[in-house]
Amino acid sequence: EPDRAIPDYDRAIKLNPNDAVGYESRGLAYRDIRDYEHAIQDFDQAIKINPKYILALNDRGIAFAARGDVARAIQDFDEAILIDPRDAFGYNNRGLAYRNRGEVDRAIKDYDQAVLLNSNYVLAYYNRGNAYYDKRDYDRAIEDYNHAIRLDAKYALAYYDRGVAYFEKHNYNQALSDLTQAIKLDPKDALSRYNRGIVYAARGETDRAIADFDQAIKRDPKNALAFYNRGLALARKGEEDRAVADFSQAIKFDPKNANAYYNRGLAYRARGDLDRAVADYDEAIKFNAKDAGIFFARGDAFFKQRTYDNAIADLNQAININPAYTAAFNVRGLAYSAKGDSDRAIADFDQAVRIDPKSAAALSNRGTAYLKKHEFPRAIADFDQ
Repeated sequence: EPDRAIPDYDRAIKLNPNDAVGYESRGLAYRDIRDYEHAIQDFDQAIKINPKYILALNDRGIAFAARGDVARAIQDFDEAILIDPRDAFGYNNRGLAYRNRGEVDRAIKDYDQAVLLNSNYVLAYYNRGNAYYDKRDYDRAIEDYNHAIRLDAKYALAYYDRGVAYFEKHNYNQALSDLTQAIKLDPKDALSRYNRGIVYAARGETDRAIADFDQAIKRDPKNALAFYNRGLALARKGEEDRAVADFSQAIKFDPKNANAYYNRGLAYRARGDLDRAVADYDEAIKFNAKDAGIFFARGDAFFKQRTYDNAIADLNQAININPAYTAAFNVRGLAYSAKGDSDRAIADFDQAVRIDPKSAAALSNRGTAYLKKHEFPRAIADFDQ
């Protein structure tokens, strides 16, 4: 209870103003309540009284890092390590600071030193695992999480992150096992529920995924990703109304989520509400103008609304982004055909067939285009295929 401890430290310091430990202890209490300014002031005083107070240097560095001043944090960890080169705590803390600054390789070197100095340092193994995860070296990450779990079998975070690493390796069974253990150790954790839902969704177990997303949202009612992924799961079940509601919540909590707009647009399209679908695709493109799928979806909606020039413009863009987009060539061909331009339509269907020789839609559409041109043998050949 840091709030209740601080007045006691105040009295102790008043009785002995030269007590470095008193300032260090009050600084920790302030840090615990996220009052980093007062915490740093107390650590300053402790270090002023005892310039070689390694614990105060480390704790001040942690406070600087929490405040976002990573450079000053590293200075403190450097000083602690200089005073005691065998300070594993300092290496671990500096590793965290380097990782926060995106210098993952330097972070790993510090974690290496921390575990070399203290082979039972659970947190250093865990942190090094996270750094390897950042590098997408999932095997090494898992090795470090294994070390952490061997040293502390109740370390929920290590199970959680190992589960996520196994998911990245598409080892869904092990991912489920680890995430379930993380939930068992920390039943209130929303992230473990959310990520287990992601694993269930990847396995096609949609109802179980939804159940986990329900629990994640119950524990974190502003979790935009949980709403978004539950929306995807509901859409897969054909429950478009509920999917729209979830995508809307995702957008409420993350207004720049292009995928939420896009998928809500798809749900509106499935309900036959093309105007709302187009409006959502518009928003999605504002936030992500490099996704061929969004341009295709809007182009397809324009085609269904018979605004063929708009459709062709969007499908052009989809093809520019992804020149092998078979469906975009198909729908653009249909748009050209609807405008009476059979030659351009056939050229698009030709390209669709070149990309995917087994595309029944492209062959059928090209056959229909040949029929319009009274090229009956070529039409029959396409229909035969």
